[in-house]
Amino acid sequence: MTDEGQARIADAVARILSARELVLGTVECGTEGAVSRRLFDAEEGPAVLSDSLSVDTIEEVIDALELPAAQFKSSGEFSAKATRAAARQGRSFLEVDLCLAVCMLPTPSEAAAVRETAYIALDDGQDLAERTLQYEGSSDVMADWVAGQALALLHEALRGRERGRSTSRRSGSS
Repeated sequence: MTDEGQARIADAVARILSARELVLGTVECGTEGAVSRRLFDAEEGPAVLSDSLSVDTIEEVIDALELPAAQFKSSGEFSAKATRAAARQGRSFLEVDLCLAVCMLPTPSEAAAVRETAYIALDDGQDLAERTLQYEGSSDVMADWVAGQALALLHEALRGRERGRSTSRRSGSS
């Protein structure tokens, strides 16, 4: 997704959130705040984006949100389960209507031939939407790509709610 495409989706998301008087918070791990930055840059973004938690590692997310680490023994701390828990707990921690959690491993600044996984989860208090992504490349490029995928998931979930459909679970890769 191009920068222009991400900006259009961020603007659409911000407009929908504003029209519904909803506030979004983000929990970001390894993205350097790419998702919240995109939303903040949207025209109505500052009005609908609340506090965000942006850290380097999933362990920092678990500590900050006081998630029970024992809960992730079987799946591991860096997992879809931990990302879902971050989205769920992030809603109350950030005091928002919706929380978008995006977790990826910090990757080298140079392009790498290593395939990595990123997890995205959106919790609105009733439904959960999530995606598991596969990516490879330098951290700055991939953080932007993952941010675009997170915004797309958020947009789809908001549009699905608009049409009366529940949110979904889906996987993808780059």
